[in-house]
Amino acid sequence: MKGNSVYVKFEDADFIQARKTLLSSLVGIINLMKKQETLKEIQNAKEAAKRELAGEMRKTNEAMKAFVENIPKLKEELEKVRTERGVGAERKAAKSSEAKKKVKAKSKLDAELEEIQAKLAALG
Repeated sequence: MKGNSVYVKFEDADFIQARKTLLSSLVGIINLMKKQETLKEIQNAKEAAKRELAGEMRKTNEAMKAFVENIPKLKEELEKVRTERGVGAERKAAKSSEAKKKVKAKSKLDAELEEIQAKLAALG
């Protein structure tokens, strides 16, 4: 049987069509593989971003806890500073002196107005 060989003859058109189909399939497979690699890269970047975000959120939560714990201390310090400097008293005094100046200015204007009205009445 060694000497018996069977040959199958393909037409050139069939061979060319089969080769085109095979090459098209290879192009499709390569494009799918490229898309799969891109998808893996995107997933890796997504996971890295999630880890980074989780770390930032952890830091933010720690900072917020520390801030909330320090609020009473900050209030106490602010009150100490205000009482030492007398900030509240100075502001109140400044407001009351401004109000007094306005009242005095009004009374001076009222006095001048009364004088002018008296002169007008005398004339006529």
